[in-house]
Amino acid sequence: MKLINSEEKSLNGSLMKTVDILDLFIKHHNELGISDITKLTGFPKTTVFRLVNTMEQIGFLDKNIQSKKYKLGMKLFQYGSLYKDQIDLRKISLPYMKMLSELFDETVNLNVLKHGKRVCIECIESKRIIRNFVEVGLICDLKYGASGKSMLAFLSQEAINHILDECTEEVRIKKMDDLKEIRLKGYALSHSERAEGASSISCPIFNSDKQVEGSITVSGPTIRFTEELIVEIKKKLLQLSREISIKNGAVF
Repeated sequence: MKLINSEEKSLNGSLMKTVDILDLFIKHHNELGISDITKLTGFPKTTVFRLVNTMEQIGFLDKNIQSKKYKLGMKLFQYGSLYKDQIDLRKISLPYMKMLSELFDETVNLNVLKHGKRVCIECIESKRIIRNFVEVGLICDLKYGASGKSMLAFLSQEAINHILDECTEEVRIKKMDDLKEIRLKGYALSHSERAEGASSISCPIFNSDKQVEGSITVSGPTIRFTEELIVEIKKKLLQLSREISIKNGAVF
């Protein structure tokens, strides 16, 4: 068994505290000052000042000269962009997402399944003034919205039960019926589930293990999602999601 010396223990502790501080910016989506970080983490102010100063020097954080507060820095954006480029599903899906964007001029986003949640890894926004906004990197529940439900419906029954475990019996029964319908149709449709006045249509994407890996979604203001448009979008989504899945190794 390897013994960890005091220097390694100190380094590990500093690294964990650094990650905890960075996580605050992901959670709060705004600038934070030394006092804010100290209060939210409970770390000593001297520790926060030292770590934040180091993160600023290496580009993990940027300081607002006027407010004296910090935001995530360009270095993290560079790492994130590199990670995005390494995701095969994103590379496969991007041309199809652009096709959908050009056809319907509504927001198109790509989500992947991670630890029982969905994570948006790519988004092409509509060029219209009134549009649906989806944040890349956003982590959401699978129970609500077309993007999540289109994946949830194709998980194992055990996984579905676990995710719906916190729901009341009435809600759980309704969700199970909804998921059964999604499996039959091959797509999910939602109106004002996650955001009031927003609608979305989503299809699952499968991998070579015949497991659901992600979903591709078209979303926009409910007022524009007429029955005619919904029919057009779902028809194209079903076609393209199947093509993406095949390129991703799936066999139907």
